[in-house]
Amino acid sequence: MSVVPPVRSASAVARPFLVALVLLGASGARAADPFQDKVVPFLNTYCVQCHTRQKPSGDLDLTKFTSSAKLLEDFRQWEHVVTFLRKEEMPPAKAKQPTAESRAEVIATLERVLLSEARKLAGDPGAVPPRRLSNAEYDYTILDLTGADIRPTKAFPVDPASGEGFNNTGEALTMSPSLFKKYYAAGEQVADHALLTTTGLAFAPHAVVTFADRQKFYEQAVIRFYEARAVDHEKCFAALWLYKHRPAARKDAAVEGWATERGLSPKYARLLWDALEGPSDDKLFVAWLRGRWARFPAPTNADAPNPAEVQGAAKALAADAAKLGRELAPTETPAIVANAGNGPIDHLARRRKTADARDTFDPAKLVKLSVPVPGLPAAGEKVGPAVLASGAAFCRLFPNRFFHVDSTRGLSAGFHLVEGFFRDDVPLCRSVLSDAEARELDRLWAELYFATGIWERMLRGFVFFERSERNFLKHPDFDSFKEEDPGLTRDETLARFKEAYLRRANVKLTGDALAKHPVSVFFEDVRAGLRGQAEALKRAEALYLKDLLAFAERAYRRPLTDAERRKLETFFTDVCRDKDHGTEAAVRASIVRVLVSPHFAMRFDATPAGDSVAPLSDLGLASRLSYFVWSGPPDDELLALAKAGKLRDEKVLREQVRRMATDAKVSRFAREFFGQWLGHRDFLAQEAVNRAVFPAFDDALRSAMFEEPTRLITHLIRTDGPITHLLNGDATFVNKKLAAHYGLPFKGTADEWELVTGLHANGRGGVLGMAVFLTKNSQPQRTSPVKRGFWVVHKLLGEHIPPPPPDVAVLPAKETDTNGKTIRQLLKLHVEDAACARCHQRFDPVGLAMEGFDPIGRGRAKDLAGRPVDNLVALPDGKETRGVPEFGDYLAKHRKAEFAKTLSHKFLGYALGRSLQLSDQSLLEKMQAELAKDDSKLSTVFELVATSPQFRTQRCKDFSPTKFRTEPQPGGEK
Repeated sequence: MSVVPPVRSASAVARPFLVALVLLGASGARAADPFQDKVVPFLNTYCVQCHTRQKPSGDLDLTKFTSSAKLLEDFRQWEHVVTFLRKEEMPPAKAKQPTAESRAEVIATLERVLLSEARKLAGDPGAVPPRRLSNAEYDYTILDLTGADIRPTKAFPVDPASGEGFNNTGEALTMSPSLFKKYYAAGEQVADHALLTTTGLAFAPHAVVTFADRQKFYEQAVIRFYEARAVDHEKCFAALWLYKHRPAARKDAAVEGWATERGLSPKYARLLWDALEGPSDDKLFVAWLRGRWARFPAPTNADAPNPAEVQGAAKALAADAAKLGRELAPTETPAIVANAGNGPIDHLARRRKTADARDTFDPAKLVKLSVPVPGLPAAGEKVGPAVLASGAAFCRLFPNRFFHVDSTRGLSAGFHLVEGFFRDDVPLCRSVLSDAEARELDRLWAELYFATGIWERMLRGFVFFERSERNFLKHPDFDSFKEEDPGLTRDETLARFKEAYLRRANVKLTGDALAKHPVSVFFEDVRAGLRGQAEALKRAEALYLKDLLAFAERAYRRPLTDAERRKLETFFTDVCRDKDHGTEAAVRASIVRVLVSPHFAMRFDATPAGDSVAPLSDLGLASRLSYFVWSGPPDDELLALAKAGKLRDEKVLREQVRRMATDAKVSRFAREFFGQWLGHRDFLAQEAVNRAVFPAFDDALRSAMFEEPTRLITHLIRTDGPITHLLNGDATFVNKKLAAHYGLPFKGTADEWELVTGLHANGRGGVLGMAVFLTKNSQPQRTSPVKRGFWVVHKLLGEHIPPPPPDVAVLPAKETDTNGKTIRQLLKLHVEDAACARCHQRFDPVGLAMEGFDPIGRGRAKDLAGRPVDNLVALPDGKETRGVPEFGDYLAKHRKAEFAKTLSHKFLGYALGRSLQLSDQSLLEKMQAELAKDDSKLSTVFELVATSPQFRTQRCKDFSPTKFRTEPQPGGEK
């Protein structure tokens, strides 16, 4: 069995524009029609017997083509005709055969007619109809606008493909009433992620409409802040030991910088270093600490101290110091005291007292220490100033906690049905945080209070609890204070409430003592919190409007018009002032308003007047470029250049293309373009593996398989590597799961990806050895050389393969159900019938090259029936290759032209978002010439397309091919 010689791509030239066809058909001034003179007689003699309207073999009716104009109406069909004629696959072997001269003459005539018309219209930008964003573009655009990976199109129908097989064309991406409803719902979903902060509008990774959602967002942010700055005393001691024994070259290094280099608090490192090594006359706790520190051994090698030498000493000292700090501090009271008379105000007062004393010294605790400290006063002995000072200094370094986060309640200060938060981090702020960090923590706490509106919620819960649970408010003095009363939060109401509560609690204090009483503190905190909330919200309204206008401008990918700005401002202000809605509703409704606008949801450029072509505006070019390379909106740099009118400068445009191709967002191009072209974009949505037979194929492995080609292709684009590495490369990206699947070494964690080499030695190489393609092109319980081979010749090499006949032979469902026949023997069924052989002999042998991998892409030496794997492929020149690495090399060296041709057609169709047309041929030839070079860099193709007339111009309203069309000049240029 052999592979047929290299063939021409199924799409060697692009689709002609209809008006050009009409013109060609009407050009009767020519002395003769070469199609009628040369081609029609040939067809009547050798072809129409099988290709008529009544008997359209291969779905091809040749009798309807009677002139050159008719030929151009479906030039791609004629491209296939040329391919079959050149390969001598048509006419069939048993039919009457033309002479070599007549065959060559017909081929030359067909190509000459097509090429002539292509050059006359070279650069025609074609018709690019308005279209909606594709689902992927919508999700990426929302991600870029909000910074949150919301993916609101999950409920959208799958985008259809059109043009060159991609879902980014105007022919495919239409809008319907039912789809608009989904767009509206998507806008509401995005708006639900809007986070109203004290400094403006932001977006959360999850919906933040409810109190619980908002609490979760900021509470987790505060907790992450705490955990990132938690003090690890063992690491501190080890780092300071290294500092003490630092090399001579670092003698001038400050302890703060040393700590920063190791991810430790420079402020705390200085405090601890001064206690350990600074001047001191302390004879108790600090002296105990310094004594233990002094016993740390000196490094064995002074030139290269090894912290492992003091690991045990550091760990022991850290444990004893922390224990001693807990024992010296005041006893920590429980958050909730089991007492039926226990009330919320008493609960908060206890927590405040505990929080304020975490890094203070309690002399009464001296008699209960479990860590022996020399020199302590005996029981009953007076505690002098030296002891107090030493205990205070030690507790400052080793508080009982630096901060408190309840393991089950988080930051909650709630009491039964009373919501609330409690900040307990005095030692952290005092001894660990820098000024900037302290300000950031203050901001996070302020946002937590603001976003949750906790003061009003706590107040209303307090009223409910005190009346319904504790019965404290069941007194006539409190009848006017109702949980549901809108006026409960007014300042004057709270002043009366406080006075009534003090009387009922029988508090008879005055002056400062009264002001410090827990009841007074509680009510004044609530009043101050409510006033601050209202003032912050009022200040933030102007910020929200400013941010909404900026959001709309980014969403529309252009500056707002004055009318658009006024409408958005008026709408926002009216909803803010509506007593039934308010500021939050105004923000969310404004976001929805922007996202259902056609200026966001649709992609179109205003059509200029005229009958030829005109340049796209700079802003239009910016959007076209960004959605081509990034599948998303222009970033700030691209928009700034467009607004300044600089993007149409070819030098600037090329610089931006290079910049964008090295940006991480080019991974979207790798996923969308290559994913659709190579056919794995929908891999995660499909389930074609029998997991009962292949239990190793779990969701984690499937996700890793899907991610691999995107990571490798992104790497090739960003590093400008040869694109032929997709055919025979020796490197790829794997995570731990995929590395184990491939039998490759891996040193990283489960979440990391690494670039690995040595694939050829592992039997892999390029995309042919990637599990995603091997799995997708297999049957549920066996491999499929037919599907795998078809994928190679059709997807990678662009060969046109007509659909199979309905009575095609079906191979067994399992490799074990073959009645002793090998896969190679079974494949012969496809070539016994001449009608099947024409296609199957082109790809069946190719699939055998990948038989060294099972249905889920694992390497194997035997198939599932226990037979040795047969992965030998006979080549047209009589030579043989075995397995993926050798066959991949063959493709890269001997079929590179077909790969480059296919890539060029797909690339240009994706970039332009339309079906290719005959006038694109000149640009396609340039692209193929660049890819034919030894290094085959994709960067040059990006630049060729982005600077082409097709990409940078558009047809005018009354476009006329007659005005645009020119006769080619010598050398083939217009």
